[in-house]
Amino acid sequence: MGKFSHIKLTDVLIEEGLITTTQIDELIQKEKDKSAGLEEMIVKSGIIDKNTLMSRKAELIHTRFVDVSCYPEYEEFVRLLPEATCRKYSLICINKVENKLSLVMTNPSDVSSIDDIRLVSGYEIEPLLGYEPDIKFALNQVFGDQAFQNIVDVVSKSSIILEGKRKEKSEVVVIDTPLIQLVDGIIIQAMEKKASDIHIEAFENNLKVRYRIDGILRDIMTLSKELRASIISRIKIMSGLNITEKRLPQDGRVQMNIKGKAIDLRISILPTIAGEGVVIRILDRASISLKLEDIGLISAMAENFRASVFQPNGMIMVTGPTGSGKTTTLYAVLNTLNSPTKKILTIEDPVEYYLYGINQVQVKPSIGFTFATGLRTFFRQDPDVIMVGEVRDFETAQTAIEAALTGHLVLSTLHTNDAIGTVIRLIDMGIKPFLIASTLRCVLAQRLARVNCPNCKEPIQPSSNLLKFMDKLSIPIPDNMQLFKGKGCNVCNRTGYKGRIGIFELLIMSTEIERGIADQVSSLHLLEIAKQEGLKTLLEDGIEKVLNGLTTIEEVFRVVHT
Repeated sequence: MGKFSHIKLTDVLIEEGLITTTQIDELIQKEKDKSAGLEEMIVKSGIIDKNTLMSRKAELIHTRFVDVSCYPEYEEFVRLLPEATCRKYSLICINKVENKLSLVMTNPSDVSSIDDIRLVSGYEIEPLLGYEPDIKFALNQVFGDQAFQNIVDVVSKSSIILEGKRKEKSEVVVIDTPLIQLVDGIIIQAMEKKASDIHIEAFENNLKVRYRIDGILRDIMTLSKELRASIISRIKIMSGLNITEKRLPQDGRVQMNIKGKAIDLRISILPTIAGEGVVIRILDRASISLKLEDIGLISAMAENFRASVFQPNGMIMVTGPTGSGKTTTLYAVLNTLNSPTKKILTIEDPVEYYLYGINQVQVKPSIGFTFATGLRTFFRQDPDVIMVGEVRDFETAQTAIEAALTGHLVLSTLHTNDAIGTVIRLIDMGIKPFLIASTLRCVLAQRLARVNCPNCKEPIQPSSNLLKFMDKLSIPIPDNMQLFKGKGCNVCNRTGYKGRIGIFELLIMSTEIERGIADQVSSLHLLEIAKQEGLKTLLEDGIEKVLNGLTTIEEVFRVVHT
């Protein structure tokens, strides 16, 4: 929009008391070196919400505002116009009726542009108002990020030349600036999308890039197979790996500073029949500065777990499948316990995050340095707290039990489906039941469920199946129960979910439970004892979070597998 339109819009906003002249001046001063327009500044500041602002603007230019961030099916219409036209005029087509296109534009009052589009397309045009960042996002979703695609195109051309040179000379790949920008761009984009892992997978005819976002893998882009060797070599150089070794798996690590944030990348390279594939785990140091109160435990469960953590000795187990947040929970416990009065030792495989003030050790099985051997050495290091990355075998479990018996607080993880299963697994490993009963302080089983997107979640009615299920579990059904579900928008990449929350099951040791373990009662009997003493199962905790509007029953069932 032109300057006149901005002034006219701000006059209306000021007159209605939605914003003040001082606030406008402060925004302009604050953002004077940025590329954001005034409307985007106002929305980002939170002074006026997007719908209110754009609706007022639409009234001024006698059209209507369409929120394309919540428009579910636009791709088939967007492609009715060439990408160049859509980007040039900053528009997105959302509908076609007979010979008329409905175009959401940043400037629907620009008669000259509308005439140009009518001439190029051969259609009549219904101009509608849209929010510019949403239009750009939608175009990138359909056509791909423009700046990113420009880099890919440049690298593709240079890589074809490099590929030809390699056939005549050597396997060493020349790393040029566009290629560096491409690899950095893949990593930065993954960070912006809050991905936990980047998968770069080799196939016969192409190279596929996927991100794991909120626990779910999503296709991001498909690249030419000619780029494969150059991209893999660039990643190997970044992580200090051997770029000429293509037959064996390799693991590496690299630290990067992205937009002022310190990021650790854990690299795993695996040779496949189609070529080498890469998985990059993104370890954001800021995300591991959690304390115990930040992990998502609520009410009595949080108090009981905290009380167990501050016991002077014993063993605390965190259990769940891979990717359920066990390491994050343990690090939150370590952050809470970390103080000048305690010596804390950890033995991990691998060390995922570096924690200041804590002595961290990496196992090296190739030279015989295992969890068990490391633990035995820890006894001579005078620790107060010991963290064992994972109990994998009898020797490690037995040594951890010994450490707990000799006055240390031991934290560790195990792969079991629920809290009771941890007790059974330790017995199956060969640990005597009376030792488990005397050392185990608590077991925390957990999962990570996706959270309803706060931007697009809307109320829904509970299904009859859910009501029957709650009644079966004796879960109280509130009057006028209201559930929520995200319908999908640009903020959540149209999934309806944004971020994840923990679902927990906490087994606290008591006299009755200890007696049950020592007497080797069945897991079902042990579960009944625990429930009588207040155990809330994973499913029950998940349903409570559904009733609080945090997630959906489908998501709870997906992660709990019940």
